[in-house]
Amino acid sequence: MAGRVGLSVALRAAQLIGVDAIARQLSDIADRLRTRIVEVQGAVIVEQGDDLAGFVTVTGLDVPKTFAALARAGITVSSPGRVYAPLDMDARGLTSVIRIAPYVFTTAGDADALVEVLERVAIRSSS
Repeated sequence: MAGRVGLSVALRAAQLIGVDAIARQLSDIADRLRTRIVEVQGAVIVEQGDDLAGFVTVTGLDVPKTFAALARAGITVSSPGRVYAPLDMDARGLTSVIRIAPYVFTTAGDADALVEVLERVAIRSSS
C-alpha cells in the first residue's frame, strides 16, 4: 500500500512540475556535474555521446573511499558493481564506478557540494 501511495504522490508531483521541466532540470544538473567532475584529478566520466541521461557515472577515483566520503557528507550515490552491467563494464575495462543520480529537487549547490567531496578525495589519494 505504501508503495502505491508513494507512486501516486510522485506522479502528481510530476504532473504539477511538468515532465519537460523535470527533464530540463535533470539534464542541467547532470551537465553541471560533468563539467565540474572532468576537472577533478583522476576522475573519468564514463558516459559519452550527444544525448546523455540524467545520471553521471564516474571512475578513476578510489571508489570505496569516495563512496564513504560522500556518505559522511550526507550525499547518496550508488556504486553498482560488475554484476549489474557485466557486458558494459567488461567492454570498458571497468571494475567499479560511482553512479550519481540527481533528482528533480537537486540544486546547483548540491552538485557543487558533491564535486567538492570528490576533489578532497582526489587530493588525499594523490598525497
